[in-house]
Amino acid sequence: MTRLIINLPDEVKSKLEQRAIDCGRATVEQYVEELVLADAEGVDGILDSPSELEITSQDELEKRLLQRLADNRPDVECTPEFWKTLRNRVQEGPTL
Repeated sequence: MTRLIINLPDEVKSKLEQRAIDCGRATVEQYVEELVLADAEGVDGILDSPSELEITSQDELEKRLLQRLADNRPDVECTPEFWKTLRNRVQEGPTL
């Protein structure tokens, strides 16, 4: 694997850090690596969040919460083990 070093202004790095968090990536490096790989493969939208996760208003959030309360899917117990497993999955990132 080839290592690439780039210099970025601090304000760009700050924006990339936030974008990495928003996209569920553990680090800026992981986020940028996925962007470059997706671009090299010609994949559009690979780092976009699923549309069902995009909430654009308080009313929409409340509507979705009420829908979830009304459906029959089993509840998810958010134990420390659940969070540990989720954190590990996020850090591993998607398989391209």
